[in-house]
Amino acid sequence: MTIKTTFIAAGTALAIAAAAFQPAQAAPAFAGLAKQSITTSAAGVEVVKGKHHGHAGAAAAAAIIGLGAFAIGAAVANDRYNRGPQRRCYVERVRVWDSYYQAYVVEKRRFCD
Repeated sequence: MTIKTTFIAAGTALAIAAAAFQPAQAAPAFAGLAKQSITTSAAGVEVVKGKHHGHAGAAAAAAIIGLGAFAIGAAVANDRYNRGPQRRCYVERVRVWDSYYQAYVVEKRRFCD
């Protein structure tokens, strides 16, 4: 893995991990610019404040997913270096004898070093 891919993978993992520890927001980032207050006089409505049940493992799950994405990205980026030396190939037009036409024809052939 090159230094460039290492920094990209580490930056992606850090961004995902940082987002995992942010509190969940139900509104878009600029929703606070147009705040509206909603009041109701409905009977039987209970206001619950400060209790967030069921969200304790969200940060840990997001961190695990982020680290998994980092590992997959690193494996994919490193895969091209494990295949050995790359061959240089080029396509060239070549005249060859064709027994069907009983004449020389021009074909494209692939040549590799």
